Amino acid sequence: MIVQHNMVAANNNRLLNSNVKIGMSSTEKLASGYRINRAADDAAGLSISEEMRSQIRGLNQGSLNSAQGENFLQVADGALNEVHNMLHRIRELAIQASNDTNVAADREAIDIEVQAIKDEIDKIGAETEYNTIPVFRGEMTQYKTFVPSATGLFFQLMGSDVSNTGYMEEPLTGSYLASIPHTDSTMNTSAGAKPYVGVHLDFSNLIDKNNQIQNLVGTEFYVNCCTKCCPCKVTFTDGNGITKKGSSVSGLEVSVGIHDKFGNQYSSAADFCQAFVDAGTFLHHVEIAHDGGTLYFFDTDNNAWSDASKKQAYFCDIPGSSSTTIDNVSVGLWIQTGANALQGFEIYTGDLSTAVLNIPTSNCLTRENAQDTLERIDFSIEYVSSLRSKIGAQYNRLEHAIAVDDLSSENLQNAESKIRDVDMAKEMVKYSANQILIQAEQSMLAQANQATQGILQILR
Repeated sequence: MIVQHNMVAANNNRLLNSNVKIGMSSTEKLASGYRINRAADDAAGLSISEEMRSQIRGLNQGSLNSAQGENFLQVADGALNEVHNMLHRIRELAIQASNDTNVAADREAIDIEVQAIKDEIDKIGAETEYNTIPVFRGEMTQYKTFVPSATGLFFQLMGSDVSNTGYMEEPLTGSYLASIPHTDSTMNTSAGAKPYVGVHLDFSNLIDKNNQIQNLVGTEFYVNCCTKCCPCKVTFTDGNGITKKGSSVSGLEVSVGIHDKFGNQYSSAADFCQAFVDAGTFLHHVEIAHDGGTLYFFDTDNNAWSDASKKQAYFCDIPGSSSTTIDNVSVGLWIQTGANALQGFEIYTGDLSTAVLNIPTSNCLTRENAQDTLERIDFSIEYVSSLRSKIGAQYNRLEHAIAVDDLSSENLQNAESKIRDVDMAKEMVKYSANQILIQAEQSMLAQANQATQGILQILR
């Protein structure tokens, strides 16, 4: 019998310590509800679980962001709803003032209400805010002022593929139309916009006679809009193998044919330029509607915006002697709907003012003015309706974004739970078995210690 090393007791002691550690781990899992409480529990599972947790929290916040975007759009829609009512009232008053049974005093009384409503429209456009953010900010304008070097700067702005991208959803057969709706910050010719200052060159009388259409091929004219854009030369070219015929179209003939939206003819190119200046700054944006032909645009240096590159280009030289402000950059309100960078989109509420609605000087003091106001109000109502339609579409898009975020978060939570959460029933079975082993090992350890006590009988 060996007394120096009690190997039976040592073996039982080792097993007891091991099971005590296992019991402690089971106790932690049962107490926390997690299968992974430290990296040692499951190193790979912990890494995957933490990535999923990051995505889950990001998706939950993205859902909240989208809800806040909905609130922003609701504020805009509520304000536009009231503007709609105000425009309907102005239209009603304009119809009343158009009746010649009203004397001058009556029309003055009517116009007092019209002007008050217009003032309130401007107030709504300027003061409607969400969390101190202007709601109707004209898609917001960013400004950057800098002083170029002595040699100056040269900019070339390239646009979309003209041949593959149409700017007009409903092209006007047989005519060219370039229209410039007014906003405070920009003017553009986006599809569906209602023009009130524009240039309309009508060739509808040629649409059924190919021998007359080909007279346009090779002809050209110049239009000098104003100092804010480059003078442009427009050339008609053949798209169907037609041999060109006819003579050139002079600039004078074109200038005489320029009318505004209300049918008023410009007496000279200078008046046309002044109309652009009064309307505000604008971006170069061209609508093209022509069957089978190609438009070539040239700047003053005769640089072609040709079909070879199929691009719209605008060239601008900035002298090195003066500072320059680059502005009119369209920026919407970014809504971060996803859990990762750049997962979201911009929402736009447009601009709102009597200037944008084309009624800054409208009045009902005479029958003619009332008729003019009536026509302008129809455009204003359609403009506000278009804004509200866009806002509604963006609101619905945010609704879908919220639904996707919530569903994705739920599915990821389920996947993360399977990795990280403990199966309580399974762990309780394991814990109970471990407790039985611990108690048995404690008993066996006591027996092993007692076994060596027999040697004392020999020593007596």
